[in-house]
Amino acid sequence: MKDYTAGLGTEMEAQTGVKLQCSFFDERWSKGRDVTDVGWSSKHAELLVSSYSRNPNAINEPDGIVCVWNLHLLGRPEFVFHSTTDVLCTMFAPFHPNLVVGGTYSGQIVLWDTRSRHLPVLKTALSAAGHTHPVYSLKIVGSHNAHNLVTASTDGLVCSWQLDMLAQPQEMIELVNPANSRTDEVAPTVISFPDNETGSFWV
Repeated sequence: MKDYTAGLGTEMEAQTGVKLQCSFFDERWSKGRDVTDVGWSSKHAELLVSSYSRNPNAINEPDGIVCVWNLHLLGRPEFVFHSTTDVLCTMFAPFHPNLVVGGTYSGQIVLWDTRSRHLPVLKTALSAAGHTHPVYSLKIVGSHNAHNLVTASTDGLVCSWQLDMLAQPQEMIELVNPANSRTDEVAPTVISFPDNETGSFWV
């Protein structure tokens, strides 16, 4: 067994709390909204992306918002992206630093480009050929030359997509739980892949 508490050192052991480094807030875009996800850019260490639910008091604003924040620009978002429904999860595409991916309450997968304006450059259709329930988790797996976007929705559906072709998934897997005699439904809210592994995942 490995001791994960060993070697922390006296300095770390003496620390009693967490220090706030900075905070991001925008009066128009983030006020009155819940933060649903955050993620860092693997290409630009100063960039953070965050997704938001709808603001019930802002009836003239988009239901879903994604903001890209910059550690060197705390006063306002670097980019603001819109969605017609709440954005539940988001991430920078690791092999395409200009692309931001989001999963929504309606089940749509949306793709924004920092070189374009606020609206998605690609999105999935609201049809049986994809998700029709909320998507709470998404991951990009593979290498720079061969990678897929994997998404999971609360109806137990896991889909694999190519980022440049969101018309229909490459593969669809319906998760079931045969060990449960009362119900075989699985409603994943998080999906994770082991390092350097694309054939198996945890939910």
